[in-house]
Amino acid sequence: MGTNHKKYRIWHEIPSKRLLSAEEIAHNHNLLTQLHALMESVGIAPPFTELEENLGYRYDIKTGCRHLFTQGMLDSLLAIKNRNLSRLKQLHTNGHVMWAYSVINARLAVLYDSVAILLYLVDKRMVNRDLNEIVGQLATESTLKALPKYLFEHDEKNSTEAQFYSDLTLLDFDEIIRNTHQKSYEHKGSQRFYGIDNYKLREYITNN
Repeated sequence: MGTNHKKYRIWHEIPSKRLLSAEEIAHNHNLLTQLHALMESVGIAPPFTELEENLGYRYDIKTGCRHLFTQGMLDSLLAIKNRNLSRLKQLHTNGHVMWAYSVINARLAVLYDSVAILLYLVDKRMVNRDLNEIVGQLATESTLKALPKYLFEHDEKNSTEAQFYSDLTLLDFDEIIRNTHQKSYEHKGSQRFYGIDNYKLREYITNN
C-alpha cells in the first residue's frame, strides 16, 4: 500500500466510515466497483486504490464526511452506455456530471456507438482529450461512418479558447489509423504493449 493511500485511509476513509452504516459503506464501495468496471471496458482503468484516493471519502471535522463519486455520477455514465441522451441531459442539468476522469464520457459514447451523445459532449466542451485517439481505439465502422463531416473540418475563425476544444475534437483519418495500433514500450529488456488494438477499424479505413 502506497504512502498516499495510507494517508487517505487515516485522514478520510477511516473517520468517514465511523459515521456511516454498513449499508452505506457497502453502497459506496459498490459505486467505485462499478466505475472501475466501466473504466476497464474502455481501456482506461487506473488502480482501484487510486479511485479511492481521488473519488472516495472526504472527511472534515466540521462538516463530517462525503463520498466524491455519487450515484448520480454513475447514473450519468450508465445513461451514456444505454445511449439515453435525454436522461444524460437531465442528470447533467441536476449537477450529476462526471468531471473527474472525464475522458470516460466520450470513450463510453464511442464504444457504445452513440454519436448523438458524443456530439452533445463535444458541444458542451466535455471532450478534453484527442478525439482521434478515442475514435481510433474504440470506434466501429458504423460509428465512424456516422460521425459528421464538420468534425473533420478546421475552423480558422474560432477564438483561442474555442480553438483549443476544436483542435481536440478535430478528426483526421491518418491520426485515427495511428491510434488504432497498440502502443509499446521496453521494460527490462522486453517489449510490453498497452492500449487497444482496433484492427477492424484500421482494416476498414485502409481498404476504403
